[in-house]
Amino acid sequence: SAGGEAANVLLVLHVPGDGGNATAISIPRDDYVVLPGCPDGQCHGKIKQAYGLALDQAAKKLAHSTSKGKTPLIQQERDAGRRAEIATVSQILGGVPIDHFVEVTMVGFFQVAQVVQPITVCLKEPTQDSYSGAQFHAGRQQINAAQAVAFVRQRRDNVHPDLNFTDLDRSRRQQAFIASLAYQLKATDTLTDPSHLSWTLDVGKQTVAADRAMS
Repeated sequence: SAGGEAANVLLVLHVPGDGGNATAISIPRDDYVVLPGCPDGQCHGKIKQAYGLALDQAAKKLAHSTSKGKTPLIQQERDAGRRAEIATVSQILGGVPIDHFVEVTMVGFFQVAQVVQPITVCLKEPTQDSYSGAQFHAGRQQINAAQAVAFVRQRRDNVHPDLNFTDLDRSRRQQAFIASLAYQLKATDTLTDPSHLSWTLDVGKQTVAADRAMS
């Protein structure tokens, strides 16, 4: 999208107020949708583009504005992108309210993975992808932070084309990683050990952006 920004991984997480189990769904990044507000004059496009188009539109507007406010320009631009992406995702889900957001860059993902590595994953078949760098054997295995990046990015297998991977397979990998991460954090008592929890949160604060209500 314009400005080179895109929301390449979209997950909607529902945390019940009664303490029940949380559920998450993946939104395929290439869904062709109506873009609310027509950011940058584009009214239709891939759902991942809403972020970058709105950010670019805000950047152009702010560049010619004589009243830019106290908030840094880059933050204002990214806030515009986030609002647009939230509105677009909410719309495609029939108006589901989205109360909060969490944004993680690929660098941020790698740094968080470094804190919690190794992560246990399980594959039905051996797989290899020169594009993402994925190279895994079949069965249960532990992967490090660099391998985790390749794992969640993989959407093809150039050695076993009969596996016929698509973007939906990448979404399944991302869900599998998150589930394994949640299990590991609980199993290692990270969430109940004050020192481990503090260390994990410190890394998160440096690499993850969230709305003020979650900060």
